[in-house]
Order: sequence, then structure tokens, then C-alpha cells
Amino acid sequence: NGSHITIVSCITASGKAMETSVIFSGKSVPEGIDQHDFNITASENGWMNTQIKSNWFNLFVQYVKSSKLSPHLLLPDGHSSNHDFAIVD
Repeated sequence: NGSHITIVSCITASGKAMETSVIFSGKSVPEGIDQHDFNITASENGWMNTQIKSNWFNLFVQYVKSSKLSPHLLLPDGHSSNHDFAIVD
């Protein structure tokens, strides 16, 4: 049916995995989707966008408990949603 789903995974160097994010295509998450153990959201085309990346980044910071005194390194891919430096602040 031409739908697109994006899966976002993050695994630490120690092998600990962050909750997986799933991005469905459409205006909202399809009914009947079990959100247990997943961060579920939707975008028009099912792709990562700047807003979803910002929300995911906030989850990442909470997950690793990053702070100015305890910084962490995130190595993103080259997707355009990673070019928004506003989330770094």
C-alpha cells in the first residue's frame, strides 16, 4: 500500500539498548498498535523529521543521563533531520 515505517535504534557501547522508536506514515499512529516497550509516533511520510528527532533526542538525554558535567557522544547518520543544531543546546 506504499506505507513507510522507520525504526530508530540506539545501543550504547556497553551493549545497553534504548527503547526502540517506530515512526508510522500518516497523521496518527494506526489503531491497535501495542506501544508496550516502544516509542511510537507518526509523520506524514513515515520518516524522521526535525520535530520527531528533537523528541527522540530528549529521550536519549534522559536515557543516558547526560549533562554538562557528564557528557555523552551520539554518532548520528547523515540524515537531514540530524542537521538541526538547536537540539544541541
